[in-house]
Amino acid sequence: MAKKWTNEEINILKTIYKDYSVKEISKILNKSVASIDCKKRRLGLTENIMNKNRGNQNFFDVINTEEKAYWLGFIYADGYVIKSERNYELGIELNYKDVEHLNKFNSIFNNYYKVIKKVGNYNSIEILNGKEPTNRVSEACLIRIYSKSIYEGLIKNGVVQNKTYSNIFPKIEDNVLFLHFLRGYIDGDGSYVIKDVERQYKTLKKYKYPQITIEGNNLNMFKYIIERLQNDFNITSRVYKDRKCYKLEIAKKSDCLKLIDLMYDNATIYLDRKFEIINKIKSIAV
Repeated sequence: MAKKWTNEEINILKTIYKDYSVKEISKILNKSVASIDCKKRRLGLTENIMNKNRGNQNFFDVINTEEKAYWLGFIYADGYVIKSERNYELGIELNYKDVEHLNKFNSIFNNYYKVIKKVGNYNSIEILNGKEPTNRVSEACLIRIYSKSIYEGLIKNGVVQNKTYSNIFPKIEDNVLFLHFLRGYIDGDGSYVIKDVERQYKTLKKYKYPQITIEGNNLNMFKYIIERLQNDFNITSRVYKDRKCYKLEIAKKSDCLKLIDLMYDNATIYLDRKFEIINKIKSIAV
């Protein structure tokens, strides 16, 4: 016997029926699609959400632009895909300070999807990124996209379910698109750091130099990046085991600056917070 609708569930349905498909609502309310359809008809909620413009639902089918390559890299780092009996889902969860970055992504789909603020511990983000949960309290932002086409496009291009523990990864042959992909990947799972080093000559002098690192569990992915950087761009990098994950590192100042120039040449998409660090790195390179 079907569970009776509560007043709270009915009010939620009235509030969200214009913004979500029946399948999405069924997941939100934990009810069957048939039950949602029936209740909508009885309440006179007849607007067809599928008539709304959800942007390019085949966005990831072919990776042939800066925008597609960048977001493929960012999603490979910080996103996840899930297929269930009822849904095909892409999710991205970030610290709330990066909410505008999710808004940039949502603009691809005419802002159809919802960017949600989430207050709680940081465990879900850490687990999705293959790290141990720390129970830190945080404000996060989350976008969930229910789309079979988007899911299949990402799967086709190397972003798979449980990617943290998979040897599958995206491979982009075009050098320019590879650099856009790498910028997105570093924005998600990497860092740009300015190190201070003191060297003793006649006087004590402090030197600053940049360093680029990426953390992850897919050793094959890192080997692929190292090979591409060396063979196609003459940039040296290395990988080593750091605690429970691998770390790819570019430590030579000239290589860091060269890669930054290559990745950000005519770039239109990047994480603003990390772009500020890029500008600081360029300022010490003079």
